[in-house]
Amino acid sequence: MATITHHLAYGLRIASELALPELPPAAADEGPPDLRVAFGCVPQGPLTAGAPPSALALGVQRLVLGPDDVRYVGDPVGRFAVRGGAEIIIDRAPGVSDDALRPYVLSRLLGVALIQRGQLVLHGSVVAEDGRALGLLGASGAGKSTLAAALAARGWTVLADEHVVLDPTATDEPRVLFASRCLKLVDASARATGLLDSLSQATGSVLSQATGSVERYYRHAAPAAPWATALPLAGLCVLSRGTHESSARLSPRDALLACVAHSYGAPLLDALGLQEDHFQRCATLVTQLEVHALTRADDLGRLPGLAERVTRLLARAAAPQPEEAVGAPRPLC
Repeated sequence: MATITHHLAYGLRIASELALPELPPAAADEGPPDLRVAFGCVPQGPLTAGAPPSALALGVQRLVLGPDDVRYVGDPVGRFAVRGGAEIIIDRAPGVSDDALRPYVLSRLLGVALIQRGQLVLHGSVVAEDGRALGLLGASGAGKSTLAAALAARGWTVLADEHVVLDPTATDEPRVLFASRCLKLVDASARATGLLDSLSQATGSVLSQATGSVERYYRHAAPAAPWATALPLAGLCVLSRGTHESSARLSPRDALLACVAHSYGAPLLDALGLQEDHFQRCATLVTQLEVHALTRADDLGRLPGLAERVTRLLARAAAPQPEEAVGAPRPLC
């Protein structure tokens, strides 16, 4: 019989046959799981006999889509299925290690399950200070996890990596769901000044498809403390790379476009016909908080200063600026 580990992340009770040390543990007697992760058979063919599959090509991978069933096929590590937001099935290829499978479950497959459950999911990391959370959005390789690690070195708390998931039960203000203290970082980022004082290696390495670099999961070594399921989301920062550092508060229109652009699984949302509802939810979100564009230089030695400036942005979010300040770029150096 497979060993089952129990976890709590994004407000979900998770029972997994694949060990997931990156996620917070939970007691087995806390209730039936909302999401099961299990090993099993994932066929490559159509979802129903005689029906042509709806396919979406993503590089070497292919998605076979149904209303409540998404399969990833064509990947060398194995095939995967996510069903109804309640079940993740792993069909492991011969010789593939658990370390090679975990990144798929923790990022892509968990993200699909959250989307199937009707969650608003953005692509980014989440950190918190003084009971308020900040979402760091951006394309793969923009430096979201690296900046989150730099903020952790300043005393911030890591709440999530890869997914910014909004609490669907929050009505008075946006709240973001807690997932994990772990960040996936390339070694150079983890070695940058100040980071290793607050991070410890959690699990094995994985090759990043976005950068071609070796990444590892690192756990934020914060003092043990009780966790709230969700924290108020004070603002969002949209990261990009450039030759110099600058920031600008985005107009509501540009903030909406940024949130849509950095939605998790955007091609999947479109293929499943969820784009319109997702757009409306993003439109509501940007009326409830400030969104800032943040350009960062590639120099890792400037991370502590960048983290200091992001701290100031969070303070600004608590005291909104006059409307005429919207869109005005400000150098960060």
